[in-house]
Amino acid sequence: MNIELDTSFLVGHDMIDRDHRELVGLVLHFFEAIKRGADKHAIYDAIDIISVKFAAHFERENELMVGARYTDLQAHVAEHRTLLGDLGKFLHTVDEATDDDLQNVAKYLDDWVVKHAASADRKLAKFLRDRTTRPTS
Repeated sequence: MNIELDTSFLVGHDMIDRDHRELVGLVLHFFEAIKRGADKHAIYDAIDIISVKFAAHFERENELMVGARYTDLQAHVAEHRTLLGDLGKFLHTVDEATDDDLQNVAKYLDDWVVKHAASADRKLAKFLRDRTTRPTS
């Protein structure tokens, strides 16, 4: 998985990076649960915790974006909604999930976190840094 090979999920904003470290830890825990053949209840719990923590993180990011009048707010929020919707769908089908399904969810999470952090969150962090370092007139 890409997520464990680097720190591309760190974007240079303390709150976002702190959350990303926690979220990546949860995703890695999910990967390990799959590798060790955890039962469906443990898999469900792992995805449920990931969903709750991502939702809380997205709310904190949303507050930052609204407060800073982030110009790409709608697109950023849409990405968040997509992930939460996909996780919700998976939670409803985890009992029927095959090992391949679980691997696909793990790959999806890995790809989503790395891509979203490297693009949308990095762009947001730069916007926030620029807003705080811009001289006032």
